[in-house]
Amino acid sequence: MKRMILEIHHHAGDAATSHIRISEFPIRIGRGYRNDIIISDPHINPDHIEIDWSDDAWQVKDLGSINGLFVNGIGTAQARLYSGDRIRIGQTELRTLRADYPVPPTLLLQKANPLFAWLTRPINIWLSFGLSIATVCGMSYLGIWSDNQDAGMTTAIAAAVAACVILIWSAVWAAAGRLIKRKPNFTGHIALMSLYLAASSVLWFIESYVNFLTLENMFSDIFAAVTAFCALALLVYGSLSLATTMPKRRRMLASGFFSAGLLASIVALGIAAESAFDPNPNYPVTLEPYFAALPSGETAESFMKESAELFDSKTFQVNDKAAQKQD
Repeated sequence: MKRMILEIHHHAGDAATSHIRISEFPIRIGRGYRNDIIISDPHINPDHIEIDWSDDAWQVKDLGSINGLFVNGIGTAQARLYSGDRIRIGQTELRTLRADYPVPPTLLLQKANPLFAWLTRPINIWLSFGLSIATVCGMSYLGIWSDNQDAGMTTAIAAAVAACVILIWSAVWAAAGRLIKRKPNFTGHIALMSLYLAASSVLWFIESYVNFLTLENMFSDIFAAVTAFCALALLVYGSLSLATTMPKRRRMLASGFFSAGLLASIVALGIAAESAFDPNPNYPVTLEPYFAALPSGETAESFMKESAELFDSKTFQVNDKAAQKQD
C-alpha cells in the first residue's frame, strides 16, 4: 500500500499531534518553505529528509543534515520504513502508519458526577471555602476553655493554616490535572478540599462525644479510624476524578490504598512516639531467686550484731578459758 499516514509529534512539549495523509511521493521534510512538509523545529535542517516509495516499500533518506536521522532509535543515513516505525529528526518525532493501522480501544464516556458539577459553580466554590474557614475557626474557638486573651489570635492562626492547606492541596492536584487532562480545575479542588476540612472538623467534634460516652474504649478507636478513612478516601477519590481520566474502579482502589497506607503510617508514628524510655518501669510481677525462701527471715541488723559478738575479743577469751578448764 503506497499511501502513508504521517503522524507528527511536535517538539514544543505540549503533546500536540497532527496527521498528514500522503499519497504522492517523493516528499521532502524540513524547516525550509520549499519542502512538502514544513516543521518549525530549530534543530531541523532547511532540507532534512526525503521519503520515497520504491521496491514496494517506503524509503527514508537523510539529506546531509547536521543532527542526523534516527529510525526506531538507531542513527542511519537511509532506511526502509514499515507501518509503526518512528523517525526522529531534531527534537521532533514522526511515525509512519498505514491506513489500517490499529488504534487504541475507544474509552467509555464518563458521566459527569452531580457533585463535581455542583463544585464547578463559582458561587458554590467560595461558599465551600467560607464554610470551611468558618467551621475551623468555630471549632478552634470552642476548644479554648479559658479566659485566654490570645483566643482571637489562636483562631486567626487556625484559619490561616486551613487556608494554606486548601491552597497547597488544590495547587498540587491542579498541576497534575494540567499535565494529565489539560484542565487544572483549581477552583474545583478548592471546593472539594474545603468540604473535606469542614466535614473533618464536624467529625472531630462527634468523635469527642463518642470518646466521652464510651470512656475511650476500643469502640471509640474503631469509630475514629473508620470515619477518618472514609473522609480521606472520598477526598482522594474526588481529586483523582477531577485531575485524571482513571476508570472508576481504579480510582476507588487507589484512594482506598492511599488512605489506608497514610492512616497506618500515622498510627505507627504515634505508637513509636509514645514508646519512650522509662527509667522506672512498672513490672506486673516481682521475680525472686529460687532459693530465696530457704534462709530464715533474719534482718541484716541482727545478723551484723551476732557477727560482731562472735568476733569480739572478750568472747574469745571466755571461750578459751572454758576450753582450758575442760582439758
